[in-house]
Amino acid sequence: MRTDRSYRRALSFDVALAEMDGNAGSQFDPSVIATLLDVVSREETVQPVESGLLRDAGRAEASAGADKPLGSPSPASLAG
Repeated sequence: MRTDRSYRRALSFDVALAEMDGNAGSQFDPSVIATLLDVVSREETVQPVESGLLRDAGRAEASAGADKPLGSPSPASLAG
């Protein structure tokens, strides 16, 4: 919802929340949406992360361990 698509523009944070709230119980798990809305209402200022920043941060974390095979133990788990 928060990213541009070829068929529509990205929704604002508030509009996306309203969309999720309006579709709770049919498209979204109502308990998850209730928790999300509760957390958002507790925050004085909600600063949504831009999708590109979040995506790039995930890539950086993933590439940090790209040189070792999947399932290989970390050095910390070997010590001790």
